[in-house]
Amino acid sequence: MARSTCYSGWMNAHDDQTKQTFLDNLARCGVISASAKAAGIKTIATIHRWRKDDPAFGEAFDEAMLTAADSLEVEARRRAVEGVVSTRFTKDGEPYDEIKYSDTLLLALLKAKKPSEFAERSKTEISGPDGAAIQTNDTASAARLMAILEDARRRKEADLDPLLS
Repeated sequence: MARSTCYSGWMNAHDDQTKQTFLDNLARCGVISASAKAAGIKTIATIHRWRKDDPAFGEAFDEAMLTAADSLEVEARRRAVEGVVSTRFTKDGEPYDEIKYSDTLLLALLKAKKPSEFAERSKTEISGPDGAAIQTNDTASAARLMAILEDARRRKEADLDPLLS
């Protein structure tokens, strides 16, 4: 691993070992629940408490998550660029190797690394009649809203059903 997840300075040696085991597993897999289980930690709340109460542990936790994310990125790149070999068989039962590449992973990597060029974009334009700009002003909107409220007040006073009017 490129990053170090070494953590020291805990007061209790047992906690020190448990926390380090958790962090080592977290750096490998990036899954909090699986890392906690591997370290013998019963509840995720323990991890949250450690992060809140121990800033050094919180930093080591963040570093372990980055290490795990880096590993995932390396694997995604390998599958996208180098491909994955799978054994296939001909109609006669003869095996042969086929390399499968992941265009989906490649595109995800490009979107992450070069969002200005590869991010999905959409643009919606709304216009008035004949493509003219829509004119708005707060005074007209407020007047319209007041008219609606006044109409609602009159209906209530007249005890009219708004669906029948």
